[in-house]
Amino acid sequence: MPLLLHIGLVRVLVTGMLLLLGLLLSVVVFMLFYLLSIRKTEKRMSGWKSTADLLVSNAIFFEEDGEAAPPATTDNLKWIYTPGFRECLIDKLVTAKKNLTGDAAAGLLRLYRQFGLDKDSEQKLSSLKWHIKARGIQELAWMEQKDQLSRIYRHTNNRNEFIRMEAQLAIVRLYGMEGLRFLDVVSEPISEWQQIKLLDHLPRKGGEPVKGIRGWLQSPNTSVLAFSLKLVAIHHQFELHDQVAACLGHRNAAVRVQAVKCLREIYNEKTSRLLIDHYPENGMAYQEAVLEALGAIGAESSILFLLSALRNENNSLKLLAAQALAKLGQQGASALEGYDLLRQYPWNEIIQQAKSEQMI
Repeated sequence: MPLLLHIGLVRVLVTGMLLLLGLLLSVVVFMLFYLLSIRKTEKRMSGWKSTADLLVSNAIFFEEDGEAAPPATTDNLKWIYTPGFRECLIDKLVTAKKNLTGDAAAGLLRLYRQFGLDKDSEQKLSSLKWHIKARGIQELAWMEQKDQLSRIYRHTNNRNEFIRMEAQLAIVRLYGMEGLRFLDVVSEPISEWQQIKLLDHLPRKGGEPVKGIRGWLQSPNTSVLAFSLKLVAIHHQFELHDQVAACLGHRNAAVRVQAVKCLREIYNEKTSRLLIDHYPENGMAYQEAVLEALGAIGAESSILFLLSALRNENNSLKLLAAQALAKLGQQGASALEGYDLLRQYPWNEIIQQAKSEQMI
């Protein structure tokens, strides 16, 4: 019995070792196939990128003397119906188009349409996946496909933030100021980051009328209202001063602060008084914006208020008040020199700092 038991144990051990070796061999074979697959994929993608680069270069650089780009060869077009290559080529075209204008850009647009890549981008608008839909909108905008305006426009109020952002940027990219008409109907919020991006795509010509802005300043959407105030400031719409001043009493704190910043750019003889009147009832952000605005406006009538603001418990507000006084010329400087707490801490250091900054 002991011998038979020993033989049985040996058989079990040998069987286990064989199974383990088989498993290890399977893992090794799998890893080899996996690595070969990765290498094959990388080689294929490298070929796609090289071919796409060549096609894009031809479209850009072979338009001299009115001559068209040389026709694509069979080797260049062997992947043209492969979805992966078509996506690669679209990416290359969009990236190049972002930095080009004139004949070079026109060549890229011809190539885009020649291979029917515009249809690929259009199909993405029907995707149920938000990132594909957003990508399609972006591609159509950069490649100037204005015939898709109505389809893109309906997404400017999409519930998905990323689709909405891309659609709004696309309309502005295609039509500039005219593209802002989506502000008439948008009910979803426009984030601070989106507002920055929209402003970056708009022309910045001071004094240029902005169509529709009076209506936007009445919008129930607070983000639309805040964005409109930024437009008023950038384009120096002085005729809207009173409508902007009405926003100082808006229920939304961010709108009130933005109204102060806007009035700083379109001020008149009434502005300083209006800002000061609303000062006590507002919080820190508003008060900081008012003190900075009073320094920029430079109205000597605000000196007494600024001296009172120097007594605020908050040292940041003290400094802003002192800086504003230092910007008011000789009368402001005299007011600082005659301040009754001039030699006491922290006013001595704060006032000295404000005066030093003004001298730089």
